[in-house]
Amino acid sequence: MSEPAGNDQSDKAVLRGSTLVSAPFTLFGVIAAAIAVYTVIWAFGSGTDPGGSAWVTLAVAGALAFGAFTAARGCRVVLSDGEMRDVVAWKVVFRTRQEAVAAVRVRRGPWRTYEMETDDGKRRVVLGAGPMQFPSNLLPGARDRDLAAIDLMMGEMGS
Repeated sequence: MSEPAGNDQSDKAVLRGSTLVSAPFTLFGVIAAAIAVYTVIWAFGSGTDPGGSAWVTLAVAGALAFGAFTAARGCRVVLSDGEMRDVVAWKVVFRTRQEAVAAVRVRRGPWRTYEMETDDGKRRVVLGAGPMQFPSNLLPGARDRDLAAIDLMMGEMGS
């Protein structure tokens, strides 16, 4: 879930998690991968020549699945050099200095999210990473992992 990624820079951490943004990418990837698998079963299980349409369907579904899974993997929060970057599908949507973060809290509700408050009073939902979702938040240590991720975002702990 939320864990620092090992890297050659000792002050870099990457937080990932199932978020309201990455979940649709993952769902779309699963659907496209299922279409690709069903195409293979249909085309090659019938015992006849699959034809060009089967190859095109397989290629398009495979490419869409790969793209969706890659976009889901690109939803993260990168903490490095005193800066927090909220990244969605490999594109930075928000960037701020860690010392400008006044508070980070977990919003409760059907989909738990991190909400960041900056020192100028603005609040922003962090899209790239999320805390552990129900029922995984009932597992031992889930609260500690959420608190560790909050501390990382606020710059209170080393990576």
